[in-house]
Amino acid sequence: MVKNQLHLGNGPVGYLQSGLAFGTLSGSILMLLLPDKKWFAQKLLLPLLSFGVEFILLGIVFLEEIGSWQLSIWGTVIMALIELTLAILNITVQVRLQKTVPTRILGRIIALLTTANSSVMPLGTLFYTLFFQSNFNGGSIFIVNGIITFTYTVVLFPALLKNIKLDNQYVER
Repeated sequence: MVKNQLHLGNGPVGYLQSGLAFGTLSGSILMLLLPDKKWFAQKLLLPLLSFGVEFILLGIVFLEEIGSWQLSIWGTVIMALIELTLAILNITVQVRLQKTVPTRILGRIIALLTTANSSVMPLGTLFYTLFFQSNFNGGSIFIVNGIITFTYTVVLFPALLKNIKLDNQYVER
């Protein structure tokens, strides 16, 4: 989108990708500092809610008529936040799986989740490729995606809270 729709070249793309790496590192360090036995619901639900907002912000940055440097700065910050959110979610879920799933089936469960995630990826690639190669503005696609993600999380929030409370009884203390 940065190259084809905004015509800004490779420089901003490199900065945006650097934001992803910085976000992964920051999220991993943050998860090392936070106690793993506390705040599971917050470590799961807050990133889920913020994920939609972050995509909306990224779409707004792409819609604005700003220069290459401004896009690089704001886009990199938002991409770092997105990846920080993903790192927190991934680490939180993986740690919870290892604490709640019996060891004898843990490998199968993780393999099943990995397979499910990998099998959905081509559908997402096809879906978003069609949108990005159509006449849709890329920023609008990110905004709509963020709104859908945020709404979906808000609708599922009560069920998630209920299941987290139920799941807490199976965590090794």
